[in-house]
Amino acid sequence: MKTTLDAYEAIGVPELWVYDSGNLSIYLFRNGKYIKSNTSPNFEDITITQIIPAAVERSWQVGSFQALEELEAMI
Repeated sequence: MKTTLDAYEAIGVPELWVYDSGNLSIYLFRNGKYIKSNTSPNFEDITITQIIPAAVERSWQVGSFQALEELEAMI
């Protein structure tokens, strides 16, 4: 069973990333509710919603260690 956004709203997690079926969704906690966002305020200059799914896919191909090294070099 997947955790719902409601569970995180209850404790006020400021930013939530949900990765599902090859897609990354970012939710920001604003005024007591989550709003979907295309960017992360923590990584304003990085297209996280594109980079993370690509890194996950790459890790299936070459292993997580190499995929993380490639991600680090890219960022």
